[in-house]
Amino acid sequence: MKFNSLRIKLLFWFGGILFILLVIFSFLFYNILNSNINYKIKEKLFNIAINLKLNPNLIKNYSNYEIEIYKNNKLILKKGKTDLKNLSSKIFQTFEDGEYINAIYTLNIPQKQEKIIVYKKHIIDKIEDIVEIMIILESILFISLLTLANLLINKILFQIKAITKSAKNISVNNFSSKIPLPKNNDELKELTFEFNNMIERLQDGIERIEEFNSNVSHELRTPLTVLKGEISLALRKDRNINYYKNTLSKALEEIKKIENIINSLLLLVEFSKINIQKNFKKVNLDEILLQVIENYSNFAKEKNIKIYIKKLESIECLTNEKMIFIVFSNLLDNALKYTPNNKNIYISLYKDNQIHFIIEDEGIGIEKDKLNKITKRFYRIEKSQKGFGLGLSIVKNIVNLLDAKMKIESVPNKGTKVEIELL
Repeated sequence: MKFNSLRIKLLFWFGGILFILLVIFSFLFYNILNSNINYKIKEKLFNIAINLKLNPNLIKNYSNYEIEIYKNNKLILKKGKTDLKNLSSKIFQTFEDGEYINAIYTLNIPQKQEKIIVYKKHIIDKIEDIVEIMIILESILFISLLTLANLLINKILFQIKAITKSAKNISVNNFSSKIPLPKNNDELKELTFEFNNMIERLQDGIERIEEFNSNVSHELRTPLTVLKGEISLALRKDRNINYYKNTLSKALEEIKKIENIINSLLLLVEFSKINIQKNFKKVNLDEILLQVIENYSNFAKEKNIKIYIKKLESIECLTNEKMIFIVFSNLLDNALKYTPNNKNIYISLYKDNQIHFIIEDEGIGIEKDKLNKITKRFYRIEKSQKGFGLGLSIVKNIVNLLDAKMKIESVPNKGTKVEIELL
């Protein structure tokens, strides 16, 4: 038996508290019962004294009592052998006498200078029998309640043991362990439900990590293979300076690709909800948007794409400036990449109940069955497309961190509309 187990600790505390409560109850019960018995004895002796006050001749009717009646401090009537005057020091007293108790009551009548003392011997002390019975019953009650508590604790801990057993069976390659939900709608059911949800989230997370690792290794392998091939080819024999320059130029291009992939991946894992909100401050969204448009103006000119601002309001917002800049930049970058030359892009930024940022392009569009995939990491509709398939994934991740919403609508060969709603 493990003495440091939760069940033993609960039983120990329950048993200790129960024992203390029973002791307190016994103490109070004994005192209340004893006071009640003494009160009834006192009341009986008082009534006898009152009757004798009214008619002293009734003294002969109380054969089981010893009585003394004084008048002017002189004994006028006596029944019994005990010296009651010396025995009585209080109005009412009781004395232990083996298995019995003796009781004496003194009635003082100052107006008539009378005193009546009534003494009763060998009163059966029932309280001792009651205490013995109470001790036996409380012992039985203590053991019964402790046994019942043990059964209840076992029932409660059964579900926790099932969770523990399932947790032990969980590994990176095994997420099959799930616990049946209890019938009772209580905290244990909630715990079991959340535990099963946690297993599902872990399983989904592991699948995403495996997919992510696979994609990362694939995306990095391509530029590394190109790098290795170009350098190996250049080292096979002496070549002219132009060949080496061309090789270094290609190597630099592939290194930039790797750098871009790594920077994008770092953006995906750099922030959490806690640390991103630590950097919240009041920023002007319209100023950030105009800066982003200015940064991409040359790219737009190269493709002869015109950027139209349909609606722009001055909006101050408590948010993370860096994240907002990345969202605006990635969405505009995507729109410019996938919009053919001589087309248009339309941008809106305004506020009603929420803050809305909308960017619409006249690009190649996305088929309906692929819309739910485009925010996945490294996903590209066509392998020939430029980029690494991380832009929208980064945007989606930031949107979630900011507790915002993102909606994408698209029609093939007509264009795509992305809307971000900030709270």
